[in-house]
Amino acid sequence: MASSPQYLNGVIVLAGGTGDRLISWTLSFLPPVPTVVVAPEEVEVPEKVFLTMEEPPGSGPAAGIVAGWHRLAASFVFSPSDIIGVCPVDAPLSGFALRQLARQLQETNEEAVEKEKILLGQVGEVTQYVLGAFTVRALMEMARANPLNRSVRGVLGEIGFAT
Repeated sequence: MASSPQYLNGVIVLAGGTGDRLISWTLSFLPPVPTVVVAPEEVEVPEKVFLTMEEPPGSGPAAGIVAGWHRLAASFVFSPSDIIGVCPVDAPLSGFALRQLARQLQETNEEAVEKEKILLGQVGEVTQYVLGAFTVRALMEMARANPLNRSVRGVLGEIGFAT
């Protein structure tokens, strides 16, 4: 997939069961890249946005990220170094942070011998595990780590990302 000017190749929006009223606002701040919303099927999304849900429903944000990744991967071809943004629906302005995180991850990896797989957002000293730039390689590793009913932090630790 060709990289967009924002360095993002796709976005996964985690909406869970309660994000219906914020979806349009959150989507309006995202770059024009393939996007999937992880939410129940009764949630309405714009025509060019995909909708999916983790199985079983309610099995956590790590499972939601992987479900979103599977939906994007079913419709588009990505390289392992492509960058997919992940954000929660209840942080509508996170699209701005995703652009910055993706740019930083891309620029870091262009010059590094040891490639980074993930760059997470920070609010003060608090790491935001559902706001970040993930390489496709990292998402594939998360999918193999059985994310059901596990925290994002726990799954990332298992795949070797220092949390």
